Amino acid sequence: MDLRTKDRLSSLLGLVFAILFCIASFKLSLGTFYKAGPGLFPFLAGAALGLLSLINLLNATIRRSTVEKVASRRSEIDWKAIVLTVALLSAYPLLLHLIGFAAATFFFFVFLLRFIQPKSWTIVLGGAGLVTAISYLLFQYWLKIKFPVGFWGI
Repeated sequence: MDLRTKDRLSSLLGLVFAILFCIASFKLSLGTFYKAGPGLFPFLAGAALGLLSLINLLNATIRRSTVEKVASRRSEIDWKAIVLTVALLSAYPLLLHLIGFAAATFFFFVFLLRFIQPKSWTIVLGGAGLVTAISYLLFQYWLKIKFPVGFWGI
């Protein structure tokens, strides 16, 4: 079986799971626009899986498969960036409890923007500050989710 066929079959399997997720979430009730029901997030996850599977299916049918592209560019993989990203993702939850959400998020994006895909310090500090501020406002004030507070009180 060639790579394109495997890509198509995995996409079809993803579509099947997405449809099953969406059907099961309707049985749990999606809720209303103002009050989400227990089936809303499984429905959104199923819809996202279905959309991504459909995109992958179309990509495998129309173009050269992603697996073939990755295999042909194997020598271009930046292993240092991959290892550093995994380390950052592993350290983030630990830092959340030590220094708080705002500081951990800011430092996470500083390291991500500066060392994974090097950018200028202006972009790094501005981008990290903007992402931190928006995520803090989104989670803390709009969604009313409480995160660990750091030594700065935020």
